[in-house]
Amino acid sequence: MDLKISDYQEINLRQGKNVFMLAEAKGVTADVIARTKEERNVLFRKRIIEGVEIIDGVRETLETLHGRIPMAVVTSSHPENLESMHSDHGLEGFFETVVAAGATRRFKPHPDPYLLAAERLSVRPDRCLVVEDSERGLQAAVAAGMPCAAIPNELTRVGDFSTASFVLNDVRELLPIVLPDGA
Repeated sequence: MDLKISDYQEINLRQGKNVFMLAEAKGVTADVIARTKEERNVLFRKRIIEGVEIIDGVRETLETLHGRIPMAVVTSSHPENLESMHSDHGLEGFFETVVAAGATRRFKPHPDPYLLAAERLSVRPDRCLVVEDSERGLQAAVAAGMPCAAIPNELTRVGDFSTASFVLNDVRELLPIVLPDGA
């Protein structure tokens, strides 16, 4: 079965399914799926070790906001992958807490990861501002009662971001929203 980018966008990014679910539905055995997942994980870790580029403007935005507002990362990534990417770019010190894969029973588009982050930060959900690049993440934020600034990327641009409080083109556009007085 050949998968196109548009298939990935629909199946994974919008529906929250993955190719392993498709393989299982087609009768691929559990041991073959497990081996394939491990091969994928090895390749993914190798890619992380080789280096993942930081999105333009992220460091400057984090530096400006650090110490002014509490910040958290809520991700479906595995903790070790996130830690590796953040340490490579020196970003680990910007966040008071991290909610990664496995921290909650349910994951995006459910609100649980965002609600846990708000609880850890001791901030009411309606006082948070979620920054998301995916439709499923936006759905999770809205379900948690949190306003959301969506910054779609090349892959997620096909999503429905109509429920976002803000739809931005660049992470730097967050600063006047979060710090309206320019402080």
